[in-house]
Amino acid sequence: MSSSSSSLASNISNLNSTSFFASAATDISTVDVSYSNTTNIKQSQLNNPGVDKFSGVANSISQQAGGKDREGYGLKLCGERVAVTYRKAKLDEDALAYIMSAKIFNCAERDLVKLGFLPCVDHHRLPKHKYYEGYFHGLETNESIPSINPRFQSVMPKPAAPIQLRAFAASFRHLNATWIYQAVKHNDHLKALWDKDYIFADFAIQVHFGDEVTGTNLHWHRDAYNSILHLALGLHGSRALHTKESTMPDETAVEVVDWQEIGSAYVSSPFAFMHAVEYAKCSWENRIIAIQLRILLDPKKKGDDDKISQEILKKAPEIMTEVSQALRSADLKIPTLANMKEMASRLTE
Repeated sequence: MSSSSSSLASNISNLNSTSFFASAATDISTVDVSYSNTTNIKQSQLNNPGVDKFSGVANSISQQAGGKDREGYGLKLCGERVAVTYRKAKLDEDALAYIMSAKIFNCAERDLVKLGFLPCVDHHRLPKHKYYEGYFHGLETNESIPSINPRFQSVMPKPAAPIQLRAFAASFRHLNATWIYQAVKHNDHLKALWDKDYIFADFAIQVHFGDEVTGTNLHWHRDAYNSILHLALGLHGSRALHTKESTMPDETAVEVVDWQEIGSAYVSSPFAFMHAVEYAKCSWENRIIAIQLRILLDPKKKGDDDKISQEILKKAPEIMTEVSQALRSADLKIPTLANMKEMASRLTE
């Protein structure tokens, strides 16, 4: 094992758990709703009093609000602030160690590109902040499948994620099938994706190190519709999720800051609220590794995905009410090591 992989393995034992939640009063007319997992909102819009207001009291409250299961209201979509629920969870230490045994988490930086990662730039004013992202699918097959590249919005041959990650995703869907079905059953598009095992089957694996990202350098955005159901895992290092929320639809949104530590997990709908991620300064050896599990999307004919996106958007208040209610009442279960090993044996048969 390399020195960098030894460093990662040694840090696995220091597990902590946190959480978050969010929302904003921004109207959808200010948002570009074309396909993108990082639909941008300009910083000037965030600071515009007509969009949102922050006070010392609000920010004080928001600092205390992180770290809990939460429900409230997010963006205004189709003229209505939509319901959002956030649920927190934690990976068992041995389950985390199993996931972290995958080769992609124990390689040298120079090998990331060969393993399917791309160098990315979200923070142009921070050239010493390094960011790599890799895109993989979480289906049963070991083969690549045609799917959407979330950064370039183009069709790509998306490779299979390592068996450890595919076993986690398949186990999560199996253990949580009841409430996931309740969340999607009334929408034909989402129900069809569930029937194909596409919920939580799109992986974006993110690696950050170098200079810190904080303050005015935060990259505020909302996700595309394939984050109506979204699961995030913190595998190594710490990052802070900044979100915007209100407890009532007519209240001004406040900013919530919640540090995500090693082993943290949350399930929510970042399609429906503004958020940004803060990264501490760290070396490659102490790099921050997170995974975003979204809904896998098939390539569509030109214009078809935009059509579906618009249809989803028109029904967003109804969809988000159903998703939020299902997630709020869910008996949320995170796969154990035994769950994942059993599923891995099935996937490799």
